Amino acid sequence: MDSSRFRTIVKFFPLAVVVAAVFPYISGIDGDFVFDDVQLVRDDPFYKSETNPLKCWTRSFWEENKTQGLYRPMTLLSYWLDARVSMAIKGHLWSPVFRFTNLLLHAAVSLMLFFLARRLAIGPVAAAVAALLYAVHPIHVEAVTPTFGRGELLCAFFLLAGLLAHLSSGRRPLMANLLAGAFFALSFMSKEHGAAFLPICILIDAYRFRGRWWKAFHTPEMFRKYSIYVAAAALVFCGRRFFLGSWLPKQQFFDPFIDNIIALSPVPLRVVAAVRLQGLALMKFLYPAVLSNDYSYAQVLPSTTIFDPGAWGTLILFLAVPAIFVKCFPRTKWITVLLMGLFVVSILPGGNFIVPGGTIFAERLQYLPSMWLAIFAGLAARMFLRAANRGGANRAGRKLLIVTLAALLAALSARTILRTLDWRTRRSIAIAGVQSAPKSVKTLNNYAVVMGDAGFFQEAVMACSKALAIHPKYATAYANRGLYLAKMGHLDEAEKDLRQALRLSQLHPAASCNLGIILAQKGKLDEARRIWKAALEAHPNDKNLTRVLAISAHKKQRLNSRHGKNKSP
Repeated sequence: MDSSRFRTIVKFFPLAVVVAAVFPYISGIDGDFVFDDVQLVRDDPFYKSETNPLKCWTRSFWEENKTQGLYRPMTLLSYWLDARVSMAIKGHLWSPVFRFTNLLLHAAVSLMLFFLARRLAIGPVAAAVAALLYAVHPIHVEAVTPTFGRGELLCAFFLLAGLLAHLSSGRRPLMANLLAGAFFALSFMSKEHGAAFLPICILIDAYRFRGRWWKAFHTPEMFRKYSIYVAAAALVFCGRRFFLGSWLPKQQFFDPFIDNIIALSPVPLRVVAAVRLQGLALMKFLYPAVLSNDYSYAQVLPSTTIFDPGAWGTLILFLAVPAIFVKCFPRTKWITVLLMGLFVVSILPGGNFIVPGGTIFAERLQYLPSMWLAIFAGLAARMFLRAANRGGANRAGRKLLIVTLAALLAALSARTILRTLDWRTRRSIAIAGVQSAPKSVKTLNNYAVVMGDAGFFQEAVMACSKALAIHPKYATAYANRGLYLAKMGHLDEAEKDLRQALRLSQLHPAASCNLGIILAQKGKLDEARRIWKAALEAHPNDKNLTRVLAISAHKKQRLNSRHGKNKSP
C-alpha cells in the first residue's frame, strides 16, 4: 500500500472508532430504568424538584446513605442535567435521555483512547485496533447501557482527557498542567477510581523518560506538574470531608456475606481471591460468551487457601503472555511493561486489593482497566502484521489476517448488541441474570421481585425458595416470599416467613411493614403499630412505614370514637 493511500485511510480511523462505539449500543437506548437506576435516579426527588445544580456538590451519591461517603458530584451533575432535558421533553424522568448521554460518553472515551494510544507511539494501525476493540467489546455493556454505569464513563472520560493534557507538548506547559489537574479532580469527583490518574501519570512518565527518568523526575517542571496533581486530589478529599463528614468512603450499607463475601476473609485470602477474580475478568475479556449483572453469593465464593489454583493460574497467565510476546518481539519490551503496570494500577481501586468494595465483582468495573488490555491487543495485532510482512507472507496471507481481525470485531459487536437487549427492561435483565448466574441469591431475589411486580406470584415464591435453598439466612428473600404468599391469600404462611425475616434482620423495613399489615387484617392493630413504630425509628425515611402508621392512626381514632359513642348514655 503506498504512503498516500495509507495516510488517507488513517484520516478515517477516528470516524470508524466513533461509529464502532455507537452502532452496537443503539438497540439499548430505548430501555427502562433498571436495578440501581430506580433507586439512584428515578425515585430520587432531587432530580425532579431541585433547581440549583450546585447542590450536587453538597450531597452524597446515594442520598439515603449520607454517611457512606461516596462523593461523586460530577456524576450527580450529569444526572441532574439529563433530568432537566427529560422533564422538558416528556415531563418526567425518561431513561433514553440518560442512556443516550452514556452512549455519547462511551464514543468520546473510545476516541480519546485512540489518541492516547497514538501518543504512546504504538502506531496508527495499532491505535485504531485498540480503540475499535475497546469500542465494541461486550464487557462494557454494563457500564454503557444502564444509567448507573455513568460513573465509570465520566471517570474514564476525564481521566483520559487529563492524560492527554499531561502528555501535551504545547507552548504553555503551565496551562496544560492546570488543565490536567482539573481533569484529574473531575475524574476523581466522578468516581473514586479516578485516583488511579496519579500513578498512571508516573508510570507513563517513567516510560517516556526511560534511561533518564531519575533526572527527569527531579526537574522543576516535574515538581510543578505533580504538585498541581496532588493539590487537585487534596481539594477533592477536602470537599468530601467538608460536605459529607468523612475523608474516605465507608462501606456501611451492604451485606458483605451476600454482596462481597471475600470482605469477610483475612487480608491474605482476600488478596488471593481478588487475584483470582481478575482471572475471571481476563477470561471475560478474551471470551465474553457468558456475561452477568451479578456475581454475588454463591455464584463466586472466597478462596480458602493462599495456594488457590485460580489465583496462581491468573498470575502465570498475566506474566507468561507478555513475556512470550516480548520474547517474540523484543522491541516492545518497555511498552509491554508499561501496559502491565497501567493495568495493575487501574484494578487496584475497585478490585478488593486495598480495601474491600461493595461488590465482589462487576463487569462495569473493567471499563477502565480494559483500556490497557485493548492497547496491548492492538500492539500485538500490529506486530503480527509486521512479522507477516517481514516473513514474506503473500498478499492472500496478509488479507487473511485482516479479515480475521474484522471478523473478531464483528463477532464482538454482535455479542454487544445481544447484551444490550438484556438491559432493556427489568424483566429482561432479571431473566438474563438467573440464566447467567443461577447460584446467585441476588439474581434469584431480583427475578422474584420482577415476577411479583408483574403479578406472577407463584413464580416469585419459587424464586425466593431457590434463593433460600442456597442461603437459608437471607432475610430479604423471606420478606419477599412472605409478601407474595400474602398476595396469594396464604396469610399464615406469609406471617411465618415475615417473622423469620425479622428474626434474621431485626427491624427489616419491608418485613415489618407487611407483617404489620397482616396482623392488622387479623385484628391485631396494636401489635402491628408497635412493629411499625419500632421499624420507623430505625428507618425514619421509609415512606411505606410512615403511610401505614398514618392510616392505622386514623383507623384507631375512628375505632376509639365509635367505642366512645357506644359507651355514652
